[in-house]
Amino acid sequence: MAITLAQFKASLGKLADGLSDEEIQKRLDFTYRFAEGFYEWFSVRKGTGVEAITGAYVNDAMADSERDAVRIKAMRKAVHLLPEADAELKQEAKKHEQRYPYKN
Repeated sequence: MAITLAQFKASLGKLADGLSDEEIQKRLDFTYRFAEGFYEWFSVRKGTGVEAITGAYVNDAMADSERDAVRIKAMRKAVHLLPEADAELKQEAKKHEQRYPYKN
């Protein structure tokens, strides 16, 4: 189903203010490419039928997120957001550290 430039411009609402027809056409083309890419990805991944409304897609997405988190953590082993404290300072802090006895 093709969308006309006027329909797309109307759907953008205030976002279309000040944009030329050429800029709006670029956005429309990008939207088509994005939709086609997503449809292709989804059809390869889970099909285009009832799978779309089942939990199978959600479970796959969650598994992808967990895999990505593990991969990112593995890559960041040597990355520190703050600089490491001097060994001398760590030893001094250990002297003043208070631990509370937890009974398990």
